[in-house]
Amino acid sequence: MKILLIDDEKAWLRSLKLILVQSGTASGENIMTAENYTDGEKLLKEYGAGLVLLDLMLKDETGEEVLKKIKKSFPETTVVIMTGVGSIQKAVNCIELGAADYLVKTMPSSELTESVARIIKKAEEDGGDNAKRYPGFEKFITRDPAALDIFSYLTSVASSSEPVLITGESGTGKGVLAECFAAVSRPGAPFVSINVSGLDDQMFSDALFGHEKGAFTGAETKRNGIISQAGNGTLFLDEIGDIKPESQAKLLYFTQTGEYRRLGSDRLFKSEARLIFATNRNLDEKINSSGFRRDLYYRLSTHSVRLPALRERRDDVPILIKHFIKEAAQKLGKPEPKVHDNIMLLMRSYEFPGNVRELRSMVYDMTARCQSDTVTVKDIAGHFRFPDRKESEREPIPTIDDMIDGLIEKAMKQTGGNQTKAAAIIGVSQSFISRRLKKQ
Repeated sequence: MKILLIDDEKAWLRSLKLILVQSGTASGENIMTAENYTDGEKLLKEYGAGLVLLDLMLKDETGEEVLKKIKKSFPETTVVIMTGVGSIQKAVNCIELGAADYLVKTMPSSELTESVARIIKKAEEDGGDNAKRYPGFEKFITRDPAALDIFSYLTSVASSSEPVLITGESGTGKGVLAECFAAVSRPGAPFVSINVSGLDDQMFSDALFGHEKGAFTGAETKRNGIISQAGNGTLFLDEIGDIKPESQAKLLYFTQTGEYRRLGSDRLFKSEARLIFATNRNLDEKINSSGFRRDLYYRLSTHSVRLPALRERRDDVPILIKHFIKEAAQKLGKPEPKVHDNIMLLMRSYEFPGNVRELRSMVYDMTARCQSDTVTVKDIAGHFRFPDRKESEREPIPTIDDMIDGLIEKAMKQTGGNQTKAAAIIGVSQSFISRRLKKQ
């Protein structure tokens, strides 16, 4: 977690950073400092921070004023007030304004670091405070502002009965998001899902609507269908962009009216289920190529969201790694290993064509392979994939050392040679970058 210290006393900033680093509470590359909110705001916008330790008594403005600005512009950031003994009542008042806690500057270093460690752990477990700010979405682990905006939007349309369309690349978590939204929209009601990709028209109709006994060859008993199973809960149809044209016509009628008939029956049934659809296809392209009905698209997308790919929310990579390592270690019955700087650097910079699904597989495998208390490059090197090229266009695959050096070179150029800022960008320590540069 990145930490921002805001205090107008340079000596205190240096001292607090040193205390946090030497105690192992935080690594140096993840600690940023600013002497006023103007500079602090720039760092928050450029790099983000999970935690801000804010001095209550700044020169140009009060800690209360800065706290209000941070909570308004960066609501996902945890703010803790740093105060002197004589201003504790003001610090307590800051709790009512949104501060998570307050710490007294004169407390012993050991108590200070223990308190900060506790606050960091709680913030990480909250996953960006999703549990408090967006009840129902706890299962979707993210701190990404775009993803949090999706939670906010879906919360606002939860009481609507209109369909919801979720788009995004494969592996981004569309199914998880659908399940979370269902819990918010129709709490306690059934959640029924089906992947409709590859179903021909009869299989599609039979799966959704059901059939009567004798409706077709092999229909020896009646089948109710998943619409009936959903009741007044939620029906989730995944890979909706792959259904056949005949099925699209039937789905359009059903979504417009809520009415359907079982195969082999004239009886009309009415559904009260909330409908959620998802696809990794570009439906605009499919519409233009006559592969998807435009009128159906308009009906499905009354409320629509696009889940960003993992490479678009790289700050989620560390918290996802931590979550999956814990999950994998529990299932494997072994201690949770730590992650070496090289691994975090590579995984934060990797494109993840398979998104969260690919990251989860990587973490599970590297946790299983790890034979010590720390995951190293050899535990995961075979998982990195590169785009296929024609034989004539293929270039030598870079080694992991080449990749690391390339990332450091790019970050150094971007920061004008500032090792500390370069380290913050790629998620390693400044000393790590210094060692690598000396080897070149």
